[in-house]
Amino acid sequence: MGSDLRKPDGLVVVQPGEEAAFLAPLEIRRLWGIGPKTADRLHGLGVRTIGELAALPVETLARALGDHGGTLHDRALGIDSDPVVGGGEAAKSVSHETTFAVDVTDPAEIERTLLALTEGVSARLRAAGIRAGTVAVKIRDSQFRTITRQKSLPEPSDLTDTIWRVALELTRPEIRGKKIRLLGVSATQFGAPEQISMFEVVDAKQRRVVDATDAVRRRFGDRAVTRGSLLHRGLPAPFERDPASAVEGRVGVPKLEDDVE
Repeated sequence: MGSDLRKPDGLVVVQPGEEAAFLAPLEIRRLWGIGPKTADRLHGLGVRTIGELAALPVETLARALGDHGGTLHDRALGIDSDPVVGGGEAAKSVSHETTFAVDVTDPAEIERTLLALTEGVSARLRAAGIRAGTVAVKIRDSQFRTITRQKSLPEPSDLTDTIWRVALELTRPEIRGKKIRLLGVSATQFGAPEQISMFEVVDAKQRRVVDATDAVRRRFGDRAVTRGSLLHRGLPAPFERDPASAVEGRVGVPKLEDDVE
């Protein structure tokens, strides 16, 4: 939430004890866990900002929203009792996302950004020696409506083009007539490391090119080799990773959830 308010560098410092004051003036849809229907119910209670939500009695929220009301009341005050843990559990997803500095309507720009995101995800899959069976996209528009869509691959893959084609298929119907604020790509449903189906058909030349490109990027940096369609486009790098994912060994990976109730 903080980085989204401070473009373009995204640097925000909230001092201990100032969380509630930082959140108070923000519109309630910015609070995680509030979708359109929940927002409508809160609007009916005269609540438009997170501060107004925090000021409501917990009993009032419980009557309107059930147990979820108490949770939202705590979040509005900057309180979350969930523990932060680390280490041990295998990753469940690999994801990259980016928030645009200015809301985007150009489909070509959205598709190029989707390609850049997919490049990051697929490179991390290959570095970990794993392949994904499912691709998901996350799309947030200028009204802070967030949706996710996912689709299983015919065969697990770690190739950019394969994952990108599915991500495009999922994204195109959801961006028509909208101003897009955030875009994300996620890969899930991992098989065993280097698992290859006996029916998989991957062009040997394509695989050699991918392996060579990865080797160059490892030695000289991520921008050492860039697709022509991404040159001089001003796309941000590095893209934001889901801070709770992925193959680097973090845990507590949240599932992508559709904010549209």
